[in-house]
Amino acid sequence: MAAAAQWKVAAGAPSGALGAARVGAHWAAQIVAAAGWTLATPRPDHSHGALAWVEPDGALLGVELDRGGRTARAGLRVRDLTLLASSTDSDVREELPLAGQTLDTGLTWLGGALTRILGLDLPRLERPRHELPADPIGDGAPFGRPELAALEELAAWFSSADRVLRAIAASTPGASPVRCWPHHFDIATLIRLDGADAPTETARSIGVGLSPGDGSYAEPYWYVTSWPTPARGGTAQLPHGHWHTQGWFGAVLPATSFAASESAAAAGARLATFLAAAITAASAVT
Repeated sequence: MAAAAQWKVAAGAPSGALGAARVGAHWAAQIVAAAGWTLATPRPDHSHGALAWVEPDGALLGVELDRGGRTARAGLRVRDLTLLASSTDSDVREELPLAGQTLDTGLTWLGGALTRILGLDLPRLERPRHELPADPIGDGAPFGRPELAALEELAAWFSSADRVLRAIAASTPGASPVRCWPHHFDIATLIRLDGADAPTETARSIGVGLSPGDGSYAEPYWYVTSWPTPARGGTAQLPHGHWHTQGWFGAVLPATSFAASESAAAAGARLATFLAAAITAASAVT
């Protein structure tokens, strides 16, 4: 799995402050997702609300919005938790640091910024409604000021995962674009094993991605899942990581099982071994 050579996160276990930074950024990403959710043409897979990691800004950007030939994108710069609104056909760009702001003020600001960039009135942005990590932000409390080092750490996880996933997607037939999904805040590609005409509900697929942490694991982890969910009795043994079986089923490699290696190269080698074995196992049972 040569793609894992793209792994660049420094060796070492995730810091204790990463969890709080991740929760704040997860809620902040809902504001960006609201732009696509409200203003873009709906897609059956809900990807109109998905985000993409973009360098060199180190930002999660929403889908491109087009109104009358003028285009714009909303985004979240992760390293300092700042909302972005930019024109994609000019140098116009506006920013709003989220510390001290609420979800509502963030949505109002972003709607106004996109209105100014696109040059016409827009409906109020409505964020997608799905279950999110419990946090006062969801009840109207303002965003706090997460440690900048923790936000930079979170950005590094997304950046390295994006490089690995883009390499996988580029070399794998049937792989989707790499997207960050606002619901689970994971970044992933979906490898379709059946033709494009196969119904989405029954088409066989393999999901490969990284979660920065969630209710299943408090630390970042790589996962490989398959659809339809296979019978769990015949799953191959993994050289690294383990099979997750509570609530959902898939191969999992937690950060502390590879990122604490003596070097980023060693971490990448362990990740490569895991991904190759997990994708092979998922292909065999799907």
